[in-house]
Amino acid sequence: MTLGKELTLYVATQTGLVVGQSINWLFVGPYSPDRLAVILPAGGDPSRPDTMGNVGELPFGVNSRDLDPNDAHDLALQIHAVLKQCTGADLGDWFMHTCIGLTEPQPIGYDPKRRFEWSAQYLVHAHNKAEAVWLTPT
Repeated sequence: MTLGKELTLYVATQTGLVVGQSINWLFVGPYSPDRLAVILPAGGDPSRPDTMGNVGELPFGVNSRDLDPNDAHDLALQIHAVLKQCTGADLGDWFMHTCIGLTEPQPIGYDPKRRFEWSAQYLVHAHNKAEAVWLTPT
């Protein structure tokens, strides 16, 4: 499974959000619910993060929205709190070394249906446990 999908499942588990209803990876459809968070890669290929020393790096953003600006902000802060505390989390196929909050949740206006939106940017360092080949000194 990709790092982004596992990260989405982790956030859903920690917050009580439901994947496909209140949190998604990569997808926001025209009929998506009003209260929704979506995790989007900010660059690179989320299935094959850039690696350096067997550790993948994935920049991503979390956009949260709701009809009420305070509820949208609360959703963004709830996810932000989970991501700030997930260093060392075992996500299944991936092990998260760090998750760095590059920005605090910030208002970005509203979408065409007048739902208020908040956004925050993050950077994850993780390795795929199945593909990790650690070099040992000889």
